[in-house]
Amino acid sequence: MEVLDGILHPYADSRMDNKRRRDNLEEIVKRAAAFAFTLFSQPSSWQFDWMAEQSVKTGSLCIFPALLQRTDESGNLIHPPRELTAAIVRQLDS
Repeated sequence: MEVLDGILHPYADSRMDNKRRRDNLEEIVKRAAAFAFTLFSQPSSWQFDWMAEQSVKTGSLCIFPALLQRTDESGNLIHPPRELTAAIVRQLDS
C-alpha cells in the first residue's frame, strides 16, 4: 500500500481529502487481491467481456468487465460461458 501510494500520490487531486483517497486506494487493492485469488486459483480458462449483455451505450462507461468462465476444471468447453461476475457499467454525468 505504501509503495503504491508513493507512486500514485503525485497524480492525486490535491482538492480531495488524503485519508479518503488512501481508503479508496486500499479498497481497490483489497478487491484486486480477492479477484486475483479467484481467477488464479481455478484451473479453468476465463474471458473478460467489456460489453456484457447490457452493452455499453452512449454516455456510459464499463468500469469493470464481466468475467466469463469458458472451460471447466477438466478443460471442457462451457457453452454458453458461465458468468462469474457481472460487468459494472456506470452512466457518465452530463
